[in-house]
Amino acid sequence: MEKKNLFILILIVVLLTLMSITLICCTTFKPIWEKELPAECNMTLNVYKMYYKTEDKSAIVPMTEACVKKLHRQSCQAEIFGADKDGNPNPVLYDDSKLYRNYTQCLSELK
Repeated sequence: MEKKNLFILILIVVLLTLMSITLICCTTFKPIWEKELPAECNMTLNVYKMYYKTEDKSAIVPMTEACVKKLHRQSCQAEIFGADKDGNPNPVLYDDSKLYRNYTQCLSELK
C-alpha cells in the first residue's frame, strides 16, 4: 500500500514539474494591430509573424493579396469620391454613373 502511495506521489510531482516547464518555455503569440491599417493588412502582418521562421510560406500569399486589394480599393475610393477630414475614403456613390465608372476602371487596374 505504501509503495502505491509513493508511486502516485512521485507521478504527481513529475507531472507538475513537466507542466511548469512547459508553461515557462511556452511563449504566447502577441498579435500585431495597427489602427491605421485595414483588418486584412493587420491579419497579413500576423501571418508574416507566425510563418516567419517556417520554410513553407505559402499561407502568406493569399493574405498579402487581400491586403493589397483592400489598400488599392481604398485608394481608388478616396481618389474618385474624396476623403473625409480623418483621411477615410468617402462612400461609393452608385447613383453617379460617371464617378462609378471611373471607380471601377481604377479597380480594374490592379487586375
